[in-house]
Amino acid sequence: MVGRLHPGETHSSWLIHGFIRFLLSESRKARELRSRIVFKIVPMLNPDGVIIGNYRCTLCGFDMNRNFGGDTAAAALRLNPETNTFKTMAKQQSRLAFFFDVHSHSSKKSVFIYGPHFPLHSEHYLKIRVLPKLLAEKT
Repeated sequence: MVGRLHPGETHSSWLIHGFIRFLLSESRKARELRSRIVFKIVPMLNPDGVIIGNYRCTLCGFDMNRNFGGDTAAAALRLNPETNTFKTMAKQQSRLAFFFDVHSHSSKKSVFIYGPHFPLHSEHYLKIRVLPKLLAEKT
């Protein structure tokens, strides 16, 4: 789980803070989750951008969300080490069940989920829809 890629998305800090508080609670559900799942949480991936008051960018002027995919130029590797370090860490996980990148949106309301596209005939098509369906039923 990653939050605060864009410094202005303060709600992501609150959401992750609440999630951590829940996981550390004595709730039966929290205890069960802790016994079954290893959580890797980065509550603020862009602390430098946050501390100087940027809205979308890092200290060096990068939008971290635009530097996650594909091969990155050498300059971006030097100027945007946070996303590259996070990607390396994520690739080292042998069994990654979910990745949550907590954001806000300038025009959408409420809670929504973006996920990868899989064609209808793919074995992943229904699997990727389970979590959004469960969240929709509970919220």
